[in-house]
Amino acid sequence: MPIEPAHGESDRHRAATDAAAQKAAEQGHEAVRVRAHLSDGRSVDFVVRTTGEVYDTTVPDEPVKPSRKKRALILVAAGLTGVLVIGGGAFVLGHALGDEEPVAVETTPPPPAGAGTDIPVGLPPAFSSTAAWSAQVDDKAVVRELSDGRLLTITEARTLTILDPDRGEPQWVGSSAPTDLTDVHETTWQGRPVLAAASSQSLTLWPLDDTDGTVAPVSVDLDARAEVTYAGTAPLIDLGDYTVTAPATESSEAHRVTLPPGAVPAAAGADGVIRSLTDEAVWTTNPDTGEHERIDLATPEGADGAPEDVIGLTADHALAQWSEDGSSDTTLALIDLTTGTVAAEATARPPSDSDVLRSDPDAQTAVIGDVFISYGDDPAVVDLDGLDVTAVDGRQLYGSRDRTAVTATVTGDETSVEDYPLYSPDDPSPVLVSDDAAYVVHTTVDETYLYRADRTPSKETP
Repeated sequence: MPIEPAHGESDRHRAATDAAAQKAAEQGHEAVRVRAHLSDGRSVDFVVRTTGEVYDTTVPDEPVKPSRKKRALILVAAGLTGVLVIGGGAFVLGHALGDEEPVAVETTPPPPAGAGTDIPVGLPPAFSSTAAWSAQVDDKAVVRELSDGRLLTITEARTLTILDPDRGEPQWVGSSAPTDLTDVHETTWQGRPVLAAASSQSLTLWPLDDTDGTVAPVSVDLDARAEVTYAGTAPLIDLGDYTVTAPATESSEAHRVTLPPGAVPAAAGADGVIRSLTDEAVWTTNPDTGEHERIDLATPEGADGAPEDVIGLTADHALAQWSEDGSSDTTLALIDLTTGTVAAEATARPPSDSDVLRSDPDAQTAVIGDVFISYGDDPAVVDLDGLDVTAVDGRQLYGSRDRTAVTATVTGDETSVEDYPLYSPDDPSPVLVSDDAAYVVHTTVDETYLYRADRTPSKETP
């Protein structure tokens, strides 16, 4: 960054020298090296002490090296752009005098916080054991990947924070974070991108397009019995009694809409319609007119009546469940809401209200409770048999079984589970796995950090 002399001063060389001396003191050094680029293309090297002395260290082109004083005079007369080099980084000290354009200097940013430190937990062999960066987070924090690839977490200061995935640096901050990040969802409201979290009383919204300082949330009052699904393009609020609150869009406010009798809400579709299921049909309801359109539903064999629960996966897919007589298991069916067809089904323990939906939208896979779902070109519903999943990367799953961190791979309807070396039996599994990294949260004594572990190119997982 350019160094300007203080008001009333005119000596750019002294201002640059003072800045170098100050930088040396801040870094805890007695001196720093300075490289100055002259306007004629040459460069000269100096050592600047914290006390202000300047020593010329340039390798001479001629047998006789100019004196230190003479070289300092050249520095002033030529008008130059200086660079203070510290630990591989660069710091611009001055710029060209007069009307000359500054000489462009390529700078290297300092390494991110925590880069190169050992990650204090065992990780699957596909990932590095040293951190690309680390960031202090809340002791109950996890991390989620947003649609643009950035990371959402909760800091130790109890703020919702979006981090740059490459450097771990904050790019957006929201106040009044909820206790559990799994309650927070990326969605839209009145056409604006927001983060949303629902309680029994209200829907809390943080505008993502507001980047001016710390963003305060706004609240939308809900009925005490309301439940919210975020499967579609906006929150769909189920008020019970076959009544939902249609999502607010750019052209309309949120308002109540009545569904067909017996219908269970599924999602708010990308086209604005509300999709719901009854015993024999998928219904689409126009929120503006209240008109319903029916698509026949081909229910699974043995399913009787309307589904007991519907879990929206996307605007076009839902997981519906029917109880089986005399069994604790249920029939789970992946429903294509655009055609009313059952894409895949299985018998498994039904997800509970507390189970978190974890998904990989790019791979079109998800996990909730004991169930793996693929809703893309190769649809599947697979019973995971007690695997506690913390991260989903396509058909590669990360989590624990019998309280031990493991990885799992889903192939067809089968799941293969493998363990990997751990530093401690209590080592956590990754909380997020992306195309190029895994992220793990670990608490040491009284501080909790989020670590990024880059994927090792030679050991990529499927």
